[in-house]
Amino acid sequence: GMSVLLTSPAYLLAGFAFVPARLRQLDRATVGAGLAVVAIAFVNLMHFSQGWVQFGYRFSNDFVPFALILVALGASRLGRWWPILGVLVAASIAINLWGVVWGVMLGW
Repeated sequence: GMSVLLTSPAYLLAGFAFVPARLRQLDRATVGAGLAVVAIAFVNLMHFSQGWVQFGYRFSNDFVPFALILVALGASRLGRWWPILGVLVAASIAINLWGVVWGVMLGW
């Protein structure tokens, strides 16, 4: 399998969700979504065989709903760095399009 960050670099925006508006005060949505992603990913990563003929990490669908909350919160906290949002989303779309074309060509 492939890394989630390699196939969908927009997930990097989730890190900005932990940059609080007020120093040392995170909101409940950030903490709750972060704990949900870590707990679900921990259980999923204990599975030995993740597959080799796939594009991306297929078990990431289990924690994506919570990760998207972090991505949205991170995107809202970009401030003057907001052009990064467009670059990461465009890169994610282009990489996944490449993965679909590659999968079709190889008959996956």
